[in-house]
Amino acid sequence: MHAGRGVIKPVARIPTMTDPATEARARGSVAVLNGDFFDTLPRGDALPQGALIIDREPVFVPVGWSRVVVWNAKDRLRTTHVRLAASLTSSDDSVRVQALNDPLVKGRQLSVMTSAWHRTHVPDGLAAIVVKDDRVAAVHRKAKAVRIPQKGYVVVAATAAVLPRVKMRDALRLTLGVETSDYQEIIHAAGHGGVALKDGQLQPVCSDYERLPRPRSMLAWSKDGRAWFLTASSGLPDSSEGLRRGGMTKTELARIARQLGADTAVVLDGGGSTALYSRRGDGVRRMDMPGDSWVRPIPVLWQMSASPQ
Repeated sequence: MHAGRGVIKPVARIPTMTDPATEARARGSVAVLNGDFFDTLPRGDALPQGALIIDREPVFVPVGWSRVVVWNAKDRLRTTHVRLAASLTSSDDSVRVQALNDPLVKGRQLSVMTSAWHRTHVPDGLAAIVVKDDRVAAVHRKAKAVRIPQKGYVVVAATAAVLPRVKMRDALRLTLGVETSDYQEIIHAAGHGGVALKDGQLQPVCSDYERLPRPRSMLAWSKDGRAWFLTASSGLPDSSEGLRRGGMTKTELARIARQLGADTAVVLDGGGSTALYSRRGDGVRRMDMPGDSWVRPIPVLWQMSASPQ
């Protein structure tokens, strides 16, 4: 994609899974690439590892700093780190919130669950405060089937002792935002697995896995605004153990990105999550594997669109 000719943004509905083939057929979609790494354990719920911001709105932000790829206000891809900048203010106190739509809080951490959490209810067992129209609507020492209000949110913690001290009908105001490590104005953002190419230089290999020829995905770009979706795969069927076979090492795929003209490339989830779809005429074609190959639903995709959506 060339600068000024489209938009690159993440697609996700946390914490549900998304089908790459379906999103590739969406109106305006030019190409779709699998996105951030994710774990079913120990984080649970197949949540991505990094933060997710769509159309300037934070959707998911885990505790602490997370590394992300940003589509910024200048229509360019960049890397940065983000963390939640949020607080809850009552008439007596103001407390920090450490996570957004991440229910796996521990210790004295607080998380806020909003309607962007697509399962409608917070996970059972958490201590919870339900807030509607900036007023406390319910307090639960241990949540069970607690619904997230459309015009409100739920504050959750591991234990009731950590929750802000409030009573029914008390005013409780949420201030929600993110901060970045380099003050970028973020339009869209999603996590990545590390930088493979920086300022045109191949980056060190940090694990034995990165040295293996495996199916891999990368998002790459140049300083003049061009961007590429890249995958490496043998195109062979899965092994008897269910693993994708063949592909490239991290360095090999980063070298391809540099040959194309990129000066920056980041690693996305690979292996069985690898998937690249591209529009061809009136149809959509899978590029990394034969079209009838199995494709894994995944939490986060990157979508290249011909025009703003």
